[in-house]
Amino acid sequence: RHRRATWPHTTNPHVLISDKTAHGTGPISQQFVTSRMNRTGCSVDRIRKDRILHEALAGGADPLHLSLVFGISHSTAARYSAVAEHLLADELDQTPQP
Repeated sequence: RHRRATWPHTTNPHVLISDKTAHGTGPISQQFVTSRMNRTGCSVDRIRKDRILHEALAGGADPLHLSLVFGISHSTAARYSAVAEHLLADELDQTPQP
């Protein structure tokens, strides 16, 4: 939302942009990412793991899909799928019955 509000007409195809890259087509620098992440206490790796788990939850915990989309090994994809299945099962167990 912030990106769309700040740069509504940007042609930059990258997900992460800055004041310097918003009006071009180049990516932000590694230094920019590192400095911003250090301020928040979050890492790019943690965001990537979150995105993979989110995709597993949204996509029905399909390990083949995860492997293809994220370029991860079949064993890693299977672990994410198992976690997603566990979370989805817990969610179903906690859903109030009419």
